[in-house]
Amino acid sequence: MRTHPIKILFAIAVSLGFSGALIGQESINVYLSPSSESALIGKLDSRSLAVTAEWPENAEPTPSWQPIYYRGDFLVYLDSADLGKNHLPAPGSRYLLAPNPNATTLAIATDEDKAEILEIDPRYCLIKLETIVLGYIEDPAAIAPRPFPPASLQPPRPQPRKRSHRSSRAIIRLKRSRESSSRPIPSNSSAPAFALS
Repeated sequence: MRTHPIKILFAIAVSLGFSGALIGQESINVYLSPSSESALIGKLDSRSLAVTAEWPENAEPTPSWQPIYYRGDFLVYLDSADLGKNHLPAPGSRYLLAPNPNATTLAIATDEDKAEILEIDPRYCLIKLETIVLGYIEDPAAIAPRPFPPASLQPPRPQPRKRSHRSSRAIIRLKRSRESSSRPIPSNSSAPAFALS
């Protein structure tokens, strides 16, 4: 049995296209703030894995950046004074990216964090932290939400339509013609309280 050459060429093209898609797919960097100069905190395998988040209230939206919730395992430092009696990070303490009091804060400790102490030092503890943090990815399609324009730039409100002189006369004529065609209702009659025309 002989295989048709077009089928072979089609199979080769499909396999090359599929492998090219796998090779061409680049991971997406996740940053701690909306700048490629900020701390790189992780990578996503694809854009479809990003869970979008709202911009923080105190942050100005940055064009071409999208806030996301990023779940990951991080190696962070904690001031040894912030360890609780149960040898867990005290809620409200800072997880730092370096063993330095001026280092960038990755997140603030909560009761729900999964933290494992790897090393204890008199000054800082090295911790493996599993948590969700707010991160940012570059996304050219992301458009920062526009703030409302000032009142001076808003379009004018439509003015109510003024009646023309002719339409006013027509309304007055119609009203007079209805009044003249209605029959008066006697006051002692048991007739209904509306006029028939």
